[in-house]
Amino acid sequence: MNRRRFLARVLGAAAAGRGGGFSQDERPPNIVMLVAGGWRGQALPFAGDRYAATPNLQRLSNSGVWFPRAYTPNPESDPAKAALLTGRYPHAIGVIRDGIPLPAHETTLATLLTAAGYSTGLFGGWNTEIGITGSVFDFLRQPHDRPFFIAVTWQIREDEPVDLPETPLRVRMNVPAEIAGEVQRKLTRYYAECTRLDGEVGSILTLLEEHGSTGNTVVVFTADRGAMLGSHSLFGDGQSFEEAVRVPLLIQFPRGAQSRRTVDMPVCTVDLAPTLLRLAGRSRTGDMQGDDLSGWLAAGEGERSESVYCQGRLGSEGEWRMVVRGFDKIVVDRELNISHLFNLRQDPYEMENLASEKGQRTKRDEMLAILDNRLRRVSDKVLPSGLKLRD
Repeated sequence: MNRRRFLARVLGAAAAGRGGGFSQDERPPNIVMLVAGGWRGQALPFAGDRYAATPNLQRLSNSGVWFPRAYTPNPESDPAKAALLTGRYPHAIGVIRDGIPLPAHETTLATLLTAAGYSTGLFGGWNTEIGITGSVFDFLRQPHDRPFFIAVTWQIREDEPVDLPETPLRVRMNVPAEIAGEVQRKLTRYYAECTRLDGEVGSILTLLEEHGSTGNTVVVFTADRGAMLGSHSLFGDGQSFEEAVRVPLLIQFPRGAQSRRTVDMPVCTVDLAPTLLRLAGRSRTGDMQGDDLSGWLAAGEGERSESVYCQGRLGSEGEWRMVVRGFDKIVVDRELNISHLFNLRQDPYEMENLASEKGQRTKRDEMLAILDNRLRRVSDKVLPSGLKLRD
């Protein structure tokens, strides 16, 4: 079966709202989803970061589709990973902060693919009862007479000891001078951890090659959230700045791009569940809130997202919502008052807050209207505290 007929079969079956119906010679692809905890979106060599020593991700990218403007739906670990598995935003599934497990009644990508005949396994800290014992490497070494889906998550350990380089790493422009030394040390550890995790990725890619699975495996590399690392004097999770909400997203679809292709539009990792289901020849569930990106992987074209939506610190006084359209970005508080407005093209480090600028009134109104539409689309009508936002 040639590439064009295969894609027509896979995408057409899902579009018709039925299962793939693959015969044995039309086996659907394996799916490997690799998720780093706390990996900044731009911390990749092909994104221009000269400190990122990640040769295995570089290798993966050579025949993959890179989304340089990918966002997490929530820059906290458990909410973000729950959204990855369900294709739904954290407020919709009740995982509004770290420490809240994914409710047992929620339908996940793993359960849907299991029902479709896949062997499945979740490895690492997914905060859910779903999963298997053993290691991902043991799983991949086993013979598989049916397609498999695995999701692996690792955590970047920012406080691991590491030898400091003679020449300190350069900090971002939005890091205050008084903490630059501390941030340089943290960055050194951070990039060492990125290299360590890149080695884990390389081990998985090598096993796929050794078992002849590379030619029929979709490989996804992304992160649950980014990392502030002292930008704007902030550390920790839950922030709305680009360092925290931007994540890497690289997808290698073996029947798609033969060289790296860049899709430069805002997307969200909540889009992964419906996208991967489509590539597996399955239809999405009706309550999934993410967009299907499969056209960009299979044919290099698809619907362009007008905007991307993100939320954070749900249920707290610091609760916020965010929307990005093009290079305009707005952040609102829990009562929908504008707290931040940036133009990311002119101000990529978010150092000039335009929220109170008189000349930005039209832009503020436009962005609030887009945010309102996004809130309605994802049924984000009530704060976790129970306060009603709108009729």
